[in-house]
Amino acid sequence: MNPPMQIPSQGLGTRRRSNVWRVVGLGLAFPVAVVVLWQVLASAGVLSKQLFSEPSAIAGQLGPEIEAGDLPANILATLRESVVGYVLAAIPGLLIGLAMGLWRRVDYALEPLVIGLYSAPVVALYPLLILWFGIGFSAIVVLVILFTIFPIIVNTALGVRLVDPVLVRTATSFGASRREMLLKVILPAALPSIVSGLQLAVGRCFTGAVVAELFIGTAGLGYAIGYYANYLQMDAVFLNIFVIGIIGVTATLAMGRLERRFHYC
Repeated sequence: MNPPMQIPSQGLGTRRRSNVWRVVGLGLAFPVAVVVLWQVLASAGVLSKQLFSEPSAIAGQLGPEIEAGDLPANILATLRESVVGYVLAAIPGLLIGLAMGLWRRVDYALEPLVIGLYSAPVVALYPLLILWFGIGFSAIVVLVILFTIFPIIVNTALGVRLVDPVLVRTATSFGASRREMLLKVILPAALPSIVSGLQLAVGRCFTGAVVAELFIGTAGLGYAIGYYANYLQMDAVFLNIFVIGIIGVTATLAMGRLERRFHYC
């Protein structure tokens, strides 16, 4: 009897690395093509350099911004507001979502409010935030929380509601307590949906921070975009926009990788 054929682990690793590079290459191909076309059209005079700038000029703005310390300071300001707002939204968002998923009465009481605020244009509240919290860090964090908390609530509640009833009945038949039911059955089963909500909240978190900085900020990437746009310094405007995009994509990809890990657990 012949022994079963074994696939060399080295070959598997090589194929996985090649797949990763293929995905990265496909992900970068379109943005690179857009940048090249943008540069060609700007150099040919089809696009106004005063309104659209050009990639080479935007890249040239990077060095002076870093040397002056403006770009690093604005990145840190936006990250600080985003991280603080995200954490302050995630903790109550998870708890509220769990409560809505576990208890129908809580769900009936809170669902209209959650859906209403989730659908409402949160940025319209910024005049009230100025009156209540002033201009600066506190008001921005509150607006980030309002942008971030609702995807977490909705996805957490949905994940809890969609837990397979067979799992719950099986755990009950084996005499599981409420605490064991929550920690060993409901949370593990709902975890992929919870992580999906946390991933969606990452993008909204940065959006909230940048929008808030445009209106009520005194520092940050959003504030810098508004400041440079007032003086038509489009090179600096687009540079800050690209930095926001890079930060958002990096954070979202990191959360997406975490989500896939929980899905495969």
